[in-house]
Amino acid sequence: DPAATKLTVSKNVSVVLDASLNGVELADSTLVSGILSRYQQLLQSKVSWSGAEGSPSRAAKLSMGTPALTKVTAKLTGSGDAATELGPETDESYSIAVTTDPPVATVTAATAFGLRHGLETLAQLVVTPQGTIQAPITISDRPHFAYRGLMIDTGRHFLSIDTIKRAIDGMAAMKL
Repeated sequence: DPAATKLTVSKNVSVVLDASLNGVELADSTLVSGILSRYQQLLQSKVSWSGAEGSPSRAAKLSMGTPALTKVTAKLTGSGDAATELGPETDESYSIAVTTDPPVATVTAATAFGLRHGLETLAQLVVTPQGTIQAPITISDRPHFAYRGLMIDTGRHFLSIDTIKRAIDGMAAMKL
C-alpha cells in the first residue's frame, strides 16, 4: 500500500516556499552532503520556476500576506555508520512537519536514506508555479518493503546515460 503511514492536514493555508535548507550534524558525510545538495537544488528550482502565464507570482503572494516558509530543517537522529549504511534492516522511515506559526518545515529521519525519502516527499508537496505548500501538515511514512529496486538490462537493450539518469531520478521520486 503506497499511502503514507500517517498524514494530518489541519487547515488549508498556502505557505510560499523560500528554499533554504539547513543541514544536519553529519553534513561532513559525503552521502548526507550529496542528499542535502540535491534537494537544495530541487527546492530552489521549484521556487524559481516562473510558471504559467496569469498565475500569481511568489512576490504577489507574499504581498497578499501569504506566510513565507523561510526555513527547511533536515534532522538526522541516528549517528555513526548506522545512519549512513544501507542494509535490509536499515530504518528508512521519516516524518515531515510543516507549520504556519512560525512557517517552518522540518524533515526528521534516523538515517540518511529516510532523510532522502522525506526531502523527496517535501519537494513533491511544493505546488508549482506558485512555489507554495499547503500547511499545516504532518506526514509520517516508511517503506512497505525492505527490498525495492529496478532492473536495467543494458546488456540486451542499449540505454543512453541520460535515460539511465532519468530512471534513477524516477526511482528517487518513488522512494525506491
